[in-house]
Amino acid sequence: MSPALSLPLRLARRELRTGLKGFRIFLACLALGVAAIAAVGSVSSAMMAGLEGDARRLLGGDVDLRLTHQEASDEQRAYLAGVRNAVRGGGDAGDGPARRRRGNARWSS
Repeated sequence: MSPALSLPLRLARRELRTGLKGFRIFLACLALGVAAIAAVGSVSSAMMAGLEGDARRLLGGDVDLRLTHQEASDEQRAYLAGVRNAVRGGGDAGDGPARRRRGNARWSS
């Protein structure tokens, strides 16, 4: 008998001493443990695949600027456009154009 099978067979024989009821509980616990390990592996691989797929977007970093009761001046807009273009020159910043919402100066990349 191989050493890999000796422990499970000894445990099964020990559980059979008390009758089939105890053995059924043993099998149910064993099945529950295997199912839990499989579920954790499945969820883990799904999370890793999701993170790998969205890694660039998640690590990109966003900046959100707001002016509450005033519009941004032309000088402020020009400065932010220049900074945005300098950051985008590296090619690692987000992939959407800068947007400005009416009534609330807001830029995001």
